[in-house]
Amino acid sequence: ESDPLWRNRIRWGVRTDALLRMNLLRYTESFLDFRLGFNLKIHEFLDLSFSSVSRNAVVYQYVGSLADRVNVPQRSAVEDIVQSFNFGNRAAREDSPFNIQSISVAAVHHLDDWDFTVRYTGSPELVQDGSGADRYRWVPLLELSLVWRPIPEIRTEVRFDDDDFFY
Repeated sequence: ESDPLWRNRIRWGVRTDALLRMNLLRYTESFLDFRLGFNLKIHEFLDLSFSSVSRNAVVYQYVGSLADRVNVPQRSAVEDIVQSFNFGNRAAREDSPFNIQSISVAAVHHLDDWDFTVRYTGSPELVQDGSGADRYRWVPLLELSLVWRPIPEIRTEVRFDDDDFFY
């Protein structure tokens, strides 16, 4: 996250992480998820965020001996990552095994006692058309919400633990 900007009211940050699931018995079921996110916060006014998840389901092809067992050519991880961002060459980008799983964009506008949220999430879904061929369809979801944040002075908590009642 960045240092505060503009009188300590603006912060921004970038986050990334990767998750590798390697099945050592059925290595063709292994995958690598790569997440990338960005957020911008303006104190008591607006929160913006973007995140995306890409999945590579052929990580076993980066290991020569595992690729040979399945009779597929070995791939280069660096070339695949570079090709996934090659927006000038559609064929090269589509050849990359890094496929988008989801994209999310959200904006939260902070009002006095209310939060107004607009969130868009999209992901591809594999469907069969009338001819029996597989194709991808983009599944969008738009969410609008208005949430009242209660007044802290009248907020209460009620718990029931081990036959005791707490108020």
